[in-house]
Amino acid sequence: WSSDVCSSDLRTTLSQDAEWCEIRERGGWRRLRFHDYHEIYERPGLYEYLFYELLECQSPRRVVGLLGEVRADQGASEPLRVIDLGAGNGIVGQELRAIGAREIVGIDIIDEARMAAGRDLPGVYDDYLVADMTAPGEAVRKRLRALRPNALTCVAALGFDTWTPEGNPSPIVSFAHGRDRDEVEALFEKEGIV
Repeated sequence: WSSDVCSSDLRTTLSQDAEWCEIRERGGWRRLRFHDYHEIYERPGLYEYLFYELLECQSPRRVVGLLGEVRADQGASEPLRVIDLGAGNGIVGQELRAIGAREIVGIDIIDEARMAAGRDLPGVYDDYLVADMTAPGEAVRKRLRALRPNALTCVAALGFDTWTPEGNPSPIVSFAHGRDRDEVEALFEKEGIV
């Protein structure tokens, strides 16, 4: 992609909805916002190029590395069963497999992410759910109960779809901001996940 992508000046500060790149395809240039995930995921390798090569994103490796360190420090021996919220095309899932996660369920709000994960990183997830976690539905709750998760990752850009129509953060996103383990477990119990 390096010869077929140009981006906004990375030294300037743009609002979240203004960050963009242009891609060359079919003989012309097409502008995509960095949050046009459905369009980015449709193009094999574009997401990885934009975020991991061009922007040098280290969040998946860093967050999963911290999870591995905490487990090692605590002498955790229970198999790691993870919900990967905002799973995208599977980069975090791949990192989770590298630290020995036994079972991973990916969740994203758009089907293009699920399709990209299956195409780009087949087998990383044991299951991949397309769901709006502000209203997950009984099938999603049932699958997450069956997982019996002991870890949750959310290495995702919190953006436009993170908020409910009323302007409040979804219950799942709320606990990602500084909540302790008891609060997270209580929310999971309330949502019928554990």
